[in-house]
Amino acid sequence: MALEQLKAASADAEPHLPLALGAALEVQSQTLAARGQRAQATAVLQNALRSYGNTSIRARLQKNLNLLSFEGKAAPALSHRPVPGSKPPVLAQLKGSPGCFFSGALVCGLQSRSPIITQLRSEFAPKGLTVVGPTRLYGYTAQVENAGAQR
Repeated sequence: MALEQLKAASADAEPHLPLALGAALEVQSQTLAARGQRAQATAVLQNALRSYGNTSIRARLQKNLNLLSFEGKAAPALSHRPVPGSKPPVLAQLKGSPGCFFSGALVCGLQSRSPIITQLRSEFAPKGLTVVGPTRLYGYTAQVENAGAQR
């Protein structure tokens, strides 16, 4: 249905079309990967990035491509742009140690996971667990206003 809609409108012409298209491509690639067809799953996402890389679903496509491409490999370095809280560790220093990595935003329900993450950290950090939660400095305020990096 999303592909049919794209014949008449651009991917970002209305708010629901990019969500449907991104979800369809994500599920298609995850299904292929679960069936052991990783090369085909990667190809789906690479083709989608070529077609829709200049739309709002670019980050979603890239995230899913990263999930397929990085599995079994060393994690890429985290950006050290200004971050809230403490500076993230250099991941190479954590090699061989247990780690809990999570990402998300407050609008994604991160607040509801916070008690669980805090409990994991309290219980297992003394045993060597490192908890890392990369995020951005900007997003939305409590008043649902778009907030820039300075705010």
